[in-house]
Amino acid sequence: MSIVPGMASQRIGPAGDGRHIDMRISRHAWWLYLALMVPVSVAYLAGPLKHGPVFNAIGASAVVAIVAGVSMHRPPSRLAWYLIALGQALFVTGDVLAYNYHALFGTALPFPSIADPPYLAVYPITLAGLLLLIRRRNAGRDWASLIDAAIVTIGLALLSWVFLMAPYAHDASLHTTAKLVSIAYPLGDIMVLAVAVRMAVGGGRQSPAYFLMVCAIAALLSTDSIYGWIVLHGTYHPGDPLDGGWIAYYVLWGAAALHPSMKTISEPATPKSTLTPVRIAAIAAAALIAPIIEVVKASASGGSDDVVIGCGAIVLFSLVVARMTILARESIVLTTRAARSASEARLSALVQHSTDVILVLGRDTSVEYVSPSISRIFGYDPASFVGGRLLDYVADEDRLLLEPAISRLLEREPEASDTFEFQIRHRDGRLLHAECLVANLLSNPAVRGVVVNLRDTTERNRAATEVALARD
Repeated sequence: MSIVPGMASQRIGPAGDGRHIDMRISRHAWWLYLALMVPVSVAYLAGPLKHGPVFNAIGASAVVAIVAGVSMHRPPSRLAWYLIALGQALFVTGDVLAYNYHALFGTALPFPSIADPPYLAVYPITLAGLLLLIRRRNAGRDWASLIDAAIVTIGLALLSWVFLMAPYAHDASLHTTAKLVSIAYPLGDIMVLAVAVRMAVGGGRQSPAYFLMVCAIAALLSTDSIYGWIVLHGTYHPGDPLDGGWIAYYVLWGAAALHPSMKTISEPATPKSTLTPVRIAAIAAAALIAPIIEVVKASASGGSDDVVIGCGAIVLFSLVVARMTILARESIVLTTRAARSASEARLSALVQHSTDVILVLGRDTSVEYVSPSISRIFGYDPASFVGGRLLDYVADEDRLLLEPAISRLLEREPEASDTFEFQIRHRDGRLLHAECLVANLLSNPAVRGVVVNLRDTTERNRAATEVALARD
């Protein structure tokens, strides 16, 4: 079979253009989604579109966006994303029943209602998806991150119990089912919080999609908490500004799934130092929640002794945390210094026995560092060689050519390199043939110099000359 010239390109062209268009769509889908949903959301909250079906459509758009994102970007953890999409779908189902209950059934929304089962089912389904992502992000057992997440979660869970759960638990007017359902919502939020904090303090890639996802979870938890407080102390109506928090949860999840970096959320990353000031402050603040609550309660009830004891405990704990932070930082500094000393000793041993002389020059070719092997190869003491100019040891006739050649090299792009051959003077006065590789690393922050690998080629040149003479 023969191929007519030009036919292959004619066949490939349209498909290539189609792939290019698909790539552009997948790359920009996330902000196109935001550009569409943000005005609709503002119109809903501002009034012109304040209707239950509009709110439900915004929520449903997140489900479609997540499924579309999985289809476009094909992340390695598809099951996790599909579970998150299912959780969003259950959330929307609850919204449809709650926001349209009167239209569907002709009566006011009771409590508990048929909207509660899908609402509560959101938590275990979403948790399963997040846990699958964490499992891929952190394949090993990161006990430090797990303990840190537990500290933060337990501290915030105490706040949730005191302000959101305990009032229902102690309310004698509520029957058991109403109590359990009322407590289940903040308890579900605490479980989501635990998983989200575990993901935040653990390893893994922190891409734009990751931050969109974290912001979505933060929007849900903060909105649910405010909603719980409002229900306890006031009245909530569908269409209130608080709906903006749940809308943010929907839209941010959809944008996260459509962002091209969503496929990297489940990828592990190189572990970094976990002892950061922000992390220490968050852990300490969470651990102080319990004594602070007790101090506030004692102050309200007039227990002066309990207030003094509680305040003393808070101050002591803060001092202990500060002291342990200083010790931990000192330990990190000492460990880093020990590792650096071991590395420098190993490097020194390697260059000591190298057949090359390694030099680091300044821009004016003054010697800033020279390896100890120079004493064995060229006879110079390393300490006396530092500070001079390498060109001062080059034969006069070669220096006139080498100096402008190095200057031209330094004017080229960063990390440019070139090889030169010249004669260099041994300490005993002999002229030796040398070959060197010069690399411009002045812009490299780890070096900030011109690196020279210098080698004695006198014997090689003599052997080559003898071979040439023998042939003649």
